[in-house]
Amino acid sequence: AWLNKEIIEESGKGFLVITPRGLLVYANHEMCKITGIDCDRFIGKNIFGDPSPLPWFTNLLKQFVNLKNDEHADYVEMIGDNNWIRIHQRTLSRKLNNEDLILFVLADITDIIHAEQEKMKNQLRYKTVIEHTSDSISTIDIATQKRIFENEAAKKIFGYSDDELGEKMGLDKIHPDDIEYVMKHYNELIKNPG
Repeated sequence: AWLNKEIIEESGKGFLVITPRGLLVYANHEMCKITGIDCDRFIGKNIFGDPSPLPWFTNLLKQFVNLKNDEHADYVEMIGDNNWIRIHQRTLSRKLNNEDLILFVLADITDIIHAEQEKMKNQLRYKTVIEHTSDSISTIDIATQKRIFENEAAKKIFGYSDDELGEKMGLDKIHPDDIEYVMKHYNELIKNPG
């Protein structure tokens, strides 16, 4: 009972325990699902042997079996064409026949990676739209009233470069007769954004 199997089975993560020589001591159902290894068939056998049950996985494990007690490693690997796993590895304090036991915990993070990729694509789309619109778009820090960003259209409309605008909100660039009007609308936007 050195591994709480009920918790491990419900975790949604793959758990694998091997020796540095590749003896498969334990693998839960999720590990078998993530890796595609027929775990029941290979429990108690050397998965580093020839032929390997899953060469990409055993080659990956071989790279990371040399950790000493209390050392651990975390890494992310792409498997197949577009699947991603996060791997945590730790040498256990327990031994089997005087051999170290190495725990690998795998989590399928494909959905997370794909969501991040989509987020980056969307950010690039919005950036492209903002940079290429003919409308003036500015971002100003409300607390400090410092200018954070201004698109190219804003610079063309107002006729100032980044250096000329600096971090200021640009009120000094507005005609004195228009400042009251601009500040009234600015304060309205601050009170009622959107």
